[in-house]
Amino acid sequence: MEYWGPVVGFDLKGGEGPDDLREFFRRAAERLALQEAGEEIDQAFDEAEFDNLRRRVGHYFLRSI
Repeated sequence: MEYWGPVVGFDLKGGEGPDDLREFFRRAAERLALQEAGEEIDQAFDEAEFDNLRRRVGHYFLRSI
């Protein structure tokens, strides 16, 4: 989140930013933790819900281009 905060224009690490964007990064971190632990993502993570969330927050990343 330290890298992405300046990119999207919010202090994400400090808890700032829109709810959907903070939720995206929370879920992404959860997913990475599961992968690093060698756990199955499909059982503990709703892939369709994450994809939907990814589409909803995409415009925040386009602002940085």
